[in-house]
Amino acid sequence: MNFFLCLSGYEKDFHILPKLEELNVGIELQSYGLKGVASPQAWEEKIKQHKRVIENFSGRISVHGPFVGIRYTYNDYLLKEAVKKRMQKTYEMAKKLKPEILVVHSGISEDIKKWELEKLWLEETINFWKSEIKKYEKEGIKIVIENLVEESPDILIKLCDAVNSDFFALCLDIGHMNVFSNLSPSDWVKKMYNRLQYVHLHDNKGKKDEHLPVGKGNIDFDNFFNSIKNKNDITIALELDHSTPEEKVENLIEVITKYSN
Repeated sequence: MNFFLCLSGYEKDFHILPKLEELNVGIELQSYGLKGVASPQAWEEKIKQHKRVIENFSGRISVHGPFVGIRYTYNDYLLKEAVKKRMQKTYEMAKKLKPEILVVHSGISEDIKKWELEKLWLEETINFWKSEIKKYEKEGIKIVIENLVEESPDILIKLCDAVNSDFFALCLDIGHMNVFSNLSPSDWVKKMYNRLQYVHLHDNKGKKDEHLPVGKGNIDFDNFFNSIKNKNDITIALELDHSTPEEKVENLIEVITKYSN
């Protein structure tokens, strides 16, 4: 079991990097979803910030790609072309930063469920990633697909199996799961099986995606960690949006102390 901490990449976070190295904890670099996509300048500045982090950190690195508006099933050719361009930019960013793992959202949304477009989503998302994954295979970067509003992992499992690449796997966002699914964490883990290689860890009270420290909501983390105790290859990334760097490290240490194999 490997532990990561999600960071935006601002210099205010730099002082905790030595502590993360001491703990043998990696980092997931974020903010390409909101702040990094407001303009071409914002995108390039985010890459520069992340390069500075990497220069000051010797541990393992993952990156979270863009997510707002990113899906692979638009009927509108202009929207589909916009996603294609953004994902090409994402690939170019990944080539520069060279993370082990790139996290991307599934693109499933409430309107896809409402209009019963899951079949279309699956067909087009399979086609997209069967082509796209070839570029990441050459770079040695693994793509992990993160659940959003899915009630179960079943459709993501079909996607993963159809793409059929050693560089394509699944990410369980346990907070999203707690809001949108009635299944237990262990149910998701059992269904995903060896396709599950990455986890976003945070807490909430089951109503909205709050990104609280572990233990501040109602998620059954004992159930979750018991279900992955034999999965030595899994990466657990603590993702707290509203905590200080010090609070993030403190909660991470609590999690490692309680649940590390």
